[in-house]
Parts: sequence; structure tokens; C-alpha cells
Amino acid sequence: LSASLLNVDLWVLGCDLQLALVERHNPPIDSRSTRSPIFNNYRTKDGKWLMLTNPNPDVYWPKVCAALGHPNLVDDPGYQTVEQIIEHSSELVALFDGTFATKTLKEWARILDQHEVIWAPVQELTEVIKDPQIEANKYFTTVEHPIVGEYETIDTPIRFKSGEVRAKGPAPQIGQHTE
Repeated sequence: LSASLLNVDLWVLGCDLQLALVERHNPPIDSRSTRSPIFNNYRTKDGKWLMLTNPNPDVYWPKVCAALGHPNLVDDPGYQTVEQIIEHSSELVALFDGTFATKTLKEWARILDQHEVIWAPVQELTEVIKDPQIEANKYFTTVEHPIVGEYETIDTPIRFKSGEVRAKGPAPQIGQHTE
């Protein structure tokens, strides 16, 4: 028995990902619902998104501030504790939103890596469904639906050594299996 974290993540994103597979549509990415400006999504100048995932403010707050060109925030008496950073999160996120909008994802990648900030690019779902790793591992499959015809869907994230387990068909119609 095995399960890939990537395949499980696809499974967890099922509803939104299925929409991307069928309609090639992306749900919106949000950057305003965070409690921490150093653990948040930001849009770059070229319209791409990145995610900061820096869980320890004592270590990463100075690194993020330096990378973004705001080293003065580290010594600001209003941002000395985790509680103060969280309390002022909305204003800091707004500041960081404006800062990230000044450079492309590729430019930020170099800068954030140089400052040892924990980050990752955020793929939109229409990018995810074209990811070569996902295609190589066959995490999507095609099923036949009695009304809409053939369509692509997320395959089960569980794999067995003894045999292949694949999606056999679409979800049942309402009452389809009722006596």
C-alpha cells in the first residue's frame, strides 16, 4: 500500500480541481485572510503567486523584512513580539502586497532564497493539471458519465502492490443505488 503526498493533495482539492479539469477555471487565491504576514500568499508583478511559510517569527521575521527591503520593521517597537505582528497583520499584509507587486516571481525567488526565507511558488489549478509530475504518475483518469460523456477526473490516491485500483466511473446519480 502506498500513497503519494502530491496525489493526496490533489484528492483534498477535489472540488476545485475537478472544476479546473472540466472547465479550465481557477478559483481565486486569497491573501487577506491570514493571521501572519510571514505565512501568507502574495501576488507578484507578473501576476504569479507565491506563498511564504515561515512558522517561527523569532527566526524568520528579520529574514522576511530584510528580503522585502523593510529591515526597519525589525527594530520597530510595534512589531517586537509575535502577538504584535499578528495584531498588525492586516497592515503588514497590505505593505507586503505592495512590495511583492514590484518584482516578478523569478526575481523574488532569487531574493527570498538569498535571505533563507521559506517560500514556494503557488500554481493555479490550471497549471497543476498540466504539471509533468502529475502526468507521469497518472494521478488523473478518464471516466464515462451517462449524461455528460467522457471526462477527466482525479484518480484515487491509494496504490496497492497487488493490483491496480482505479476510478471505475463517475459518482452515482441521486438515488442510483437505492432499492
